Amino acid sequence: MADRSADWVEQASRDLEQAEQSMQAWGHTLTRLWAVPLPQEWRPAPPEGLEDRLRLLDSAQRTAAHRLVPIGW
Repeated sequence: MADRSADWVEQASRDLEQAEQSMQAWGHTLTRLWAVPLPQEWRPAPPEGLEDRLRLLDSAQRTAAHRLVPIGW
């Protein structure tokens, strides 16, 4: 069986780089996406409390992103 460890390390490095870039992209929060104006026929009526739930999810996502710690090799 071939030793694929170098491939895995390379992929992990690319994944970490992508994660770091994703942490910088704060422009796509759920609350902002919901607020984008769409034609009325495309936008369903929101369930009660949806905006509060979206804010909670946005907050949880930001908290989780800050907890990412790069692994030292």
